[in-house]
Amino acid sequence: HFASTWVNPIGGISETIFGSVAIAVYAKVQDDVAKLRTSFCRIVRLSALLSTGLLVGMIILAPAAMALAFHPRWLPAVPALQMLSVFYIIRAIDTTTGQLYVAAGKPKLNLYLGIVNLAAIAATIVPFVLWKGVVGAAMSLAAARALTLVCNAFVLRRVLRCPMWRLARVVLPALECSAAMAAVLYGALLGVLRVWGSVGWVALGGLVLVGSLSFAVALFVFERALFHEVVGLLRDAVRGERAKADGFTS
Repeated sequence: HFASTWVNPIGGISETIFGSVAIAVYAKVQDDVAKLRTSFCRIVRLSALLSTGLLVGMIILAPAAMALAFHPRWLPAVPALQMLSVFYIIRAIDTTTGQLYVAAGKPKLNLYLGIVNLAAIAATIVPFVLWKGVVGAAMSLAAARALTLVCNAFVLRRVLRCPMWRLARVVLPALECSAAMAAVLYGALLGVLRVWGSVGWVALGGLVLVGSLSFAVALFVFERALFHEVVGLLRDAVRGERAKADGFTS
């Protein structure tokens, strides 16, 4: 419970942002498979990019952050927190497929995929808990979601009339940028530990900044067009907030 309390707000960011608009977007283009495919791929690409960057950073920095912020008795929750982060990374990839199937007029697919997920949890929860304790429960959730994602990919291939390689390509930017960020961030963390022996609040803030910058640089290097799209979306969001503030002031 302690681990999920801290992971849920970050893991659910992409679902909060994209889940609320996905059904409206999909409903508008539900009769055009090509547009439906394009919309879905764009939403998933952005959702995976956002969640993977945040959660990979959490996986790397969680031990240091937990040691700073909480009593040592909570440190055993770190592995469960890290495994739940893996679960949310997987979840971010297919978080809007439920809305997609509803818009496409095939809501029963959500039921079938839910049965697969529940069956996988039922089959793994006991052996995993006996093997790894609390972490095993998180492992069960992640493994079940991974299996559901694989099944979901085959369903999506038929619904969107899309080859599997194109679906895989959608999450490649998130994997590329997160891998680059992880390498830089882990190296910086080792450097801090080598110099100071522990991570303080200032060092932790510096590591967060290093991770953010390395992720942005990797996105600019590997996916230039996507980088400009993200910058444009952020600029539009800022302008929207300013417009709301101006209207409220008036």
